[in-house]
Amino acid sequence: MNGRVQLGLMVGVQVKSGPSFFTEAEISEGGQVHGWWFRDADRRHVDAWLRHSLPHLIVLHDPATRTSYWAHVTDEAVVSTGQGAKILVPREQTVAPEHLQALIEVAASRRPDVPWEGSIWLAGSSVPAAARLRHALLVPRLVAPHPNAGKPDQFGFEQAVAMLVQTRLLELHQWSDAHAEVKSRDVV
Repeated sequence: MNGRVQLGLMVGVQVKSGPSFFTEAEISEGGQVHGWWFRDADRRHVDAWLRHSLPHLIVLHDPATRTSYWAHVTDEAVVSTGQGAKILVPREQTVAPEHLQALIEVAASRRPDVPWEGSIWLAGSSVPAAARLRHALLVPRLVAPHPNAGKPDQFGFEQAVAMLVQTRLLELHQWSDAHAEVKSRDVV
């Protein structure tokens, strides 16, 4: 055992191999190759990697030297070319043990999560009063009390209508016991 620990991190990797991916070098002022440009003619690949929930790497592999170079695909790294995009893959970023920590940091970076508001909503709290009856008939889940949210202090007729549309008749009868303003199912 080498003492490494399973980190449970994931990263997307797109590997491009062969000499054709090393034709467009970025040359430094001293004449040294700083890296190579990976081009995506229509941005289809780059945009998919940017939208993905996992961080992504572009890896250029040189089969002649058996060396792989990588770049983290981020909004900051992507350069627009008008119709397409390009990313500089630096020469100093190799897939090698000395860059393990940097690769772990890429894998540990997370895209901003889409916030999930949860599965319990407060009945009608975001629906304007003038639109509540319409919502009760068309999208009753936005108006009817959620079964796991407990019993609200106030219960309007729109909530009762929404529960009827959802065919929650037994619950509606239970609500009528707790709220005088809710008519019994015998009346409904």
